[in-house]
Amino acid sequence: CPPPEVFRTASDLARLARGETVPGLTAPPSAGLLRGLSGAALLHLELYELTGERHLLDAARDVLHREAGHCVRMPGGSVQVKDGRRHLLYLDQGSGGFALVARAYLEHREDALLSALLPGVRQGCVLEFVREPGLFTGRAGLTATAHALDAASGDGSARTAPAPDVLASVRNLTWHLVQDGDHLLVPGAGLRRFSTDLATGSAGLLLALHTLAARHGAPGAPTGPRALLSLLTLG
Repeated sequence: CPPPEVFRTASDLARLARGETVPGLTAPPSAGLLRGLSGAALLHLELYELTGERHLLDAARDVLHREAGHCVRMPGGSVQVKDGRRHLLYLDQGSGGFALVARAYLEHREDALLSALLPGVRQGCVLEFVREPGLFTGRAGLTATAHALDAASGDGSARTAPAPDVLASVRNLTWHLVQDGDHLLVPGAGLRRFSTDLATGSAGLLLALHTLAARHGAPGAPTGPRALLSLLTLG
């Protein structure tokens, strides 16, 4: 069982999501896995799975509904997080990270608000224009997210092979890569330097491709969004 400090942190984050004042904490102004409160919802969800305490599942719902309040439907139908004048799909800040946790939540409880947003997020994850290639703020993460959402369809079936539009996004990764002799270099954050790190560089790109190529593991092993979230959080 996790130590008491973990449950206190979860309680503080739940209060923050409800709009209460929590000393030392400030609610992020946006949504996403790292720069929003979707990560907090994932904490509540995993604690619920460990303990079975329903109030933790309720807290995950409340946090996700707060995150959903940052989402808007774009003219083309995609669902993105509105951040000032920007609209974001990414994992760290954007609707992609939110969607992974929301889909994991829906494995436990139906929710009309969350279910209605997911198809639009999935649509956005395979848009042709994406500025950066990386895992947390670029095409690699969005491509992996689209495939993860496909692998957890609402009718109980699971897609093992990437969909055609996901494969098209994989091919579009080549637009970003720079050849240096026998090596392929990946532009990092802001496209100012080449990167090999997990968040913005080649390590993250390879991890995203791994999730598309991987076969289902042992019985009971996580699939779909849970498998991707496990990799992203080193779970």
